[in-house]
Amino acid sequence: MYQRSCVWLRRDLRVLDNPALFDACQTSEAVVAVYVIPAAQWQEHHKSAIQADLIRRTLQHLQQELAQLNIELVVLQADSFDDQVALLSQCVNTWQIDGLFVSREYEVDEVARDKRLVQTLNDDIAIQWYDERCVIKPNAIVNGSGQPYKVFTPFSKAWLKQLQESGWQCLAKPQMLSGLMSDVDSSCLPLCSLKADDWPYPIDDSSAYAADGKTVLAQLRAFSAERAERYQADRDFPAIDGTSILSPYLAIGSLSAKQCLARLCHDHGAPWELADGARTWLTELIWREFYQHVMVAWPHVCKDKAFKPDYEDIPWANDEQLFQAWCRGETGYPLVDAAMRQLNETGWMHNRLRMIVASFLCKDLLIDWRWGERYFMTKLVDGDFAANNGGWQWAASTGTDAAPYFRIFNPETQSKRFDGQGRFIQQYLPQLQGVDTKLIHQASAGGHYLPAVVDHKERRQMCLALYQQSLNKEAG
Repeated sequence: MYQRSCVWLRRDLRVLDNPALFDACQTSEAVVAVYVIPAAQWQEHHKSAIQADLIRRTLQHLQQELAQLNIELVVLQADSFDDQVALLSQCVNTWQIDGLFVSREYEVDEVARDKRLVQTLNDDIAIQWYDERCVIKPNAIVNGSGQPYKVFTPFSKAWLKQLQESGWQCLAKPQMLSGLMSDVDSSCLPLCSLKADDWPYPIDDSSAYAADGKTVLAQLRAFSAERAERYQADRDFPAIDGTSILSPYLAIGSLSAKQCLARLCHDHGAPWELADGARTWLTELIWREFYQHVMVAWPHVCKDKAFKPDYEDIPWANDEQLFQAWCRGETGYPLVDAAMRQLNETGWMHNRLRMIVASFLCKDLLIDWRWGERYFMTKLVDGDFAANNGGWQWAASTGTDAAPYFRIFNPETQSKRFDGQGRFIQQYLPQLQGVDTKLIHQASAGGHYLPAVVDHKERRQMCLALYQQSLNKEAG
């Protein structure tokens, strides 16, 4: 039993199904929670201003929820991960903490930071580590040779098999502690106000996204009950409300993957017996896990490296003006531009559109996928390194289980197929309202829109030659 424990919150900003918080409350006389904002590290990792604001608002609600458990949440600010370690060490010593409870993060810099924390505390305190980012923790799923999977389909089958054998559990809200750690002295610490005007990082309005746990959980329940059955049929059409839009909460940890799994199974049955719609949504959750596992097994993807070395030195054209046109949503291709404007205006983009705009950047504009990856992170409210990197490398054909390099989305064909009536296009490009649907999918919308910055057919041939050049060089 610990006398005084500290829970270091990172991407587990919730009271439900939070193993670090649950165990701290079960095994401690008194508990304090800490969240440390490393502003400079966030900047280096391209954290979006809208996600920073969602975190700020979520912490406001979490502070109130933890207070009901007799737990004070202390929010501190730092510059770097090294400063985070120094602050945690200071808290442990100042508050006489004898138990530290922490959920793991898997990116390279975060792993290195946690190793420094262990070295700094030097066995002076018990640290309990938890794997809560995934339903099944990384390195726990391997093939017959004991190696991690590089291809999604066998990974998915192994994931389901292991889940069936081991089961899963969602933890309840911890019981209220009998005592409050009332002598927590924060006067000498760099405290962070949760007020918007005092927040130590740029913010954009995230009010369109829920910040309290009850509303987030209600959104999960509503999706599972009302739309999961039609997920397979509706998910590819951006004008339809067919997706869950729960990714922002999974990214910051106000919702866990196990909570999603538990609700889906509560409403639709066991994971291996689901009907098409619910099974397809479960597959998306498994894709999220797959990219986390890939990142842990092959950490070079965290270092701006292609998963496949053969594609590391593609001689990208990297035209800055074309890139800026893509960022602004001014390429002359209506669906591409509408998608980019959705991202810029809301901080979120429909998944089918993410694939289309990524393919367009890499294979029509011939721009390095890393440029797009970084831009997405600066805008996404659901920015998560593993998912974002995995998706971009898939689109650029440089990643694990990626589309072959000669698979090049035709933006006009994709537009006709997934936004046939042009409803999504017209939502974000209102100047095209009333344009004949036979024209609205074309480059420049048949002369009713901006001139196209490139010709797709011409660029397709250039792309094939570019990739083949890289592969031939590697083979030689």
